[in-house]
Amino acid sequence: MDAQHFASPDASLRTRPLWFWNDTPTDAQLDEIMENCVNKCGYAGFGILPYFHCDLSYLKEDYFACYRRTIENAKKLSIKMCLYDEWGFPSGTAGGYMQKYYPQHCAKRLDRREYKPVNGHLDVQLPDEPLMAVVALAPDSSERMDLTDQVKEGRLSVQLSANYTRVLVFTCVLDGWDRVDYLSPEAVEKFIEITHEAYRREFGEYFGADNIIDSTFYDEPQFYACQGRMWCTDYNEKFEKAFGYSPRLCYPDLWEDLDESSLSARSRLFGFRAQLYANGYPKVIQEWARRYGLSVTGHVDQEEVKNPTCITGDLMLSFKYQDMPGIDEVFAYNRAYKSYKIVSSSAYNWDKDLVMVETFGATGTKENPIPMAHLYKQTMEQFALGVNYSVPHAVWLNPYREDIFPPELSYQTPMYGDHLMEFNIFASRLAYMLRGGRHVADIAVYYPIETLNAGYYFERGDMYQGGVTPPEADYQEIGDYIWAAARHDFTFLHPEVLQQKCCVDGALLRLENKKNHEAYQIIVLPGMRVMSYASMVKIAEFYRSGGKIIATTCLADTSLEPGMDSKLQGLMKEVFGPNCYSQNEIENRNDVSGQAFFIRNPDACRMAQLLSQTGIVFDVTALNVTYQDPEADKGHFSYIHKQKENRELYYFINTGDSAVSATIELRGELALELWHPENGVTEPATVAVQNGKTSMELVLPAASSVFLVG
Repeated sequence: MDAQHFASPDASLRTRPLWFWNDTPTDAQLDEIMENCVNKCGYAGFGILPYFHCDLSYLKEDYFACYRRTIENAKKLSIKMCLYDEWGFPSGTAGGYMQKYYPQHCAKRLDRREYKPVNGHLDVQLPDEPLMAVVALAPDSSERMDLTDQVKEGRLSVQLSANYTRVLVFTCVLDGWDRVDYLSPEAVEKFIEITHEAYRREFGEYFGADNIIDSTFYDEPQFYACQGRMWCTDYNEKFEKAFGYSPRLCYPDLWEDLDESSLSARSRLFGFRAQLYANGYPKVIQEWARRYGLSVTGHVDQEEVKNPTCITGDLMLSFKYQDMPGIDEVFAYNRAYKSYKIVSSSAYNWDKDLVMVETFGATGTKENPIPMAHLYKQTMEQFALGVNYSVPHAVWLNPYREDIFPPELSYQTPMYGDHLMEFNIFASRLAYMLRGGRHVADIAVYYPIETLNAGYYFERGDMYQGGVTPPEADYQEIGDYIWAAARHDFTFLHPEVLQQKCCVDGALLRLENKKNHEAYQIIVLPGMRVMSYASMVKIAEFYRSGGKIIATTCLADTSLEPGMDSKLQGLMKEVFGPNCYSQNEIENRNDVSGQAFFIRNPDACRMAQLLSQTGIVFDVTALNVTYQDPEADKGHFSYIHKQKENRELYYFINTGDSAVSATIELRGELALELWHPENGVTEPATVAVQNGKTSMELVLPAASSVFLVG
C-alpha cells in the first residue's frame, strides 16, 4: 500500500457491472455502450446477462457473434469480461436446454404419502417413483419401523402389530422445474457441458486470470421452488457413506416432531442436504473454472432471510469451495445488511481473498430514482462489512423499456452518468485498500446452523421468506448489536471451521488459516436449541484455558450427534452454572471468574455494556460517540480492521445524515495517517500514545469515510 497508488488506483479495481441485453444488440450499440461505459463511467469490465426481448439464439451462432464483438472491444479497451452462466435468472436452466437435453438431471423433490393400516394390515401398490423410505409409526410416535426393504415390485404388503397406525412413504420425483439438480455433481456437469463448455469452445483463447475472460458468475440458485422440498435420489447412499447409518427412519422428522430425537435428526438431514449443495453446484463449477484459469463468483437467492435452510441450506457453507463468495443487494437499501457479515465471514473461515456484492439492483423507480449519494453510502457500508469486489446492477442495452429494473447505471442516464467516473475511482480506492491482507477481530459469533436446520419443517411458512425460523434464532440481531451498537468487528464462525481449523491457545481461540488467521478473545453463542457436541467440547476447552464466552436467549440442550444430549448439557452447566437451564435464573448471569456470561433477553445496550465489562482490551474501541444533529438519520458508524503488508488498516464509515465525532482507542502504539477515499488525499493524524494504546479524536462528516493507516 502506498499513497500514490491509493490516490490513483489501477483502473482494473473499479466496479464491473452486469450488462443486461434486454433487446437485440447491433454492432453499433455494442461498440458505443462499451466505449462510453469505460471512458465516461469508468467501469472495469462487464458481465453480460442476456434477458427478455433479446432475440438472439442463446449459445448459438448469432449470439456468439455478438459476444465475440464484445470480447474484441474489451481487448481494445483493456477491460475484463465475466461469463454470466444463464439466460435470465436464476442459474440452472441453461436457457431451457437442461430440460430439453437432460430432463432426468433437472431438480427433484421429496414427496410424502400416508397410509392407514386396517387391523394392522396394509396392502398397497406404491407410485412408480424412486423410493427413499417407508416408515411405520405408533400413535404416540414412540416406536418406528423401517419397512422400505419390504416393498417388492412396487407393492407394500405387511401385517403390523396394533402399535403401528400410520405408514409414511417417501419418494423422490422430478419436480418439473427446469433448473439443474443442484445437489448432483453429475447433473451440474451436464449443465456445464451446455453452458460453460460452449463458451470455452468459442472463446477459450481468451480465458485466464491475465486474459480477457477471467471469471464466471452464477445467479440465485435456491431450493424453495421445488415446493420447498428439493432432494436427490442418491441422498440415502451418500448419507450412509458419510455417517455410517441409514437416514430412512428419520424421514418423518422432516415434517413433524415425533419425539425427543426429532430436532437433531432434522438438523442432520437438512445439514447433509446443505453439504450436497456445496459439493454439487458451486464446487463442480469451481473445479471446471480452475482448469482454465478462471475464478468463480455468484450468490444464492434470498440471503437476507434468517433461516437459510430452504434457500441453499447453509449460507456460509454454500461458499466453502468458491473463489469469491457473493451476496445480492436488491429491492431496498440495506435489505441484506445483516447478512453481509455471514458471507464475508465465510470468506474468512475458508481463507478467501475476495467477497463480491451484486448491488443497487431494482432499487427506486423511474419516477423516484435512488440518489447518487445512495451509491456511496451503500458501498461504504458493504466494504466495512467485508465486501471488496463490486458488481453494480446494472447497465441496460435498452434503458427505455418500461420493464427494466432501475437504476440504469450508465452514461445513458445523466443523473448517474455524469458522476459514475468519480464514484468508480472512489470504489477502486476501497478495493485497493481492502483486498488482500487478513481480517482482525477479537470476537467470534458461533453460526447456529444446527438450530436453524432443526427449527425448519417441510411445508410450513412462506418458503420465499425462509419458511420456519425457530424463535430462539437471534444471531443476526446479535451480530448487529456487536458491529453497529457496540462498534466492535467480529467473525461468524462456522461449526465445521471451529472443530477442524481452530485451536485453543491459552485465553485465545485461534483460527489457523494460512492467510486469514484470526485470534478471538471471546466467543458469542447466540440463541440455540441444537448444537454440535463436538463444538461445545472445543468451547469448553477454551473456557478452561481462560477464554471468555457470552451466550444469549437460549442455551442449546440438544446435541446434533445422536445420544450426546446429556454430555452437551453437562458442558453447558460447567460453563454457565448448574442452574443455567432454569427460567428462574437471574437475567444476566456471570460466573465467579468473570469468564462466562448469559443474557436471556439481549438488546443493543446490554450487549455493548457486557462487552465493555469483559475486561478485554479490544483492537478498536469507540468512546464518546456524538452526533452533530441527534435528530438526523444516524445510519451506521463502525469499521473494519485488517492487517496488510505489515500495516494496521482501519476503515471507518459514517452512513448517517449527521456528522459524528468520537474518541477512537486502538490497541498498540501506532503512528497513524488519514487516507480519504473520496478524494485520495492522505495526511498525518494527531494521536496520543500511552500504556500500549493509541487514541485520537475522529470527526466524520455525514455520508463519508476514512482509512486510518498505522
